Amino acid sequence: MNELELRNVSANHPDALYLVRELESYQVALYGHADPGWLDPARFMPPVGLFIVAYHGDVPISCGGCHVWQTEPLIMEIKKMFTVPAWRYHGAGRRLLSRLESFAAESGAQQIVLESGEKNTQALKLYRAAGYRPISAYVAGRTSINRAFGKVPPCK
Repeated sequence: MNELELRNVSANHPDALYLVRELESYQVALYGHADPGWLDPARFMPPVGLFIVAYHGDVPISCGGCHVWQTEPLIMEIKKMFTVPAWRYHGAGRRLLSRLESFAAESGAQQIVLESGEKNTQALKLYRAAGYRPISAYVAGRTSINRAFGKVPPCK
């Protein structure tokens, strides 16, 4: 996938909003409901966060962000990871996840956490392959369909 370009964007960039809406539609199809898609852009701006859209040419195909979840110790959370179905298994999600992990490491995070639904098998496969391991739920009130994962960031 030589034409893949990762761009840091605001969480309210039109392409980010488009992909987050696509994620919501995907969640509704899987679960009958979706997590709220709105993201506070300030939480996803350096130095406290980052939001990325992956493009194939000029077409947005994947997105994801990370932000500070906890300050002491510093824990970063990955949010709104999504790749349009036609582009799954082409490396976009893995490259995007790797960039977010690097940002977390450079920020001094001691852990990265994320959640995914139990029916989102493609995402679960990606996270496990990237070294994420199950952890206790870190968001109060989550249902049993959510799976929490954690990872120590890669070295800088």
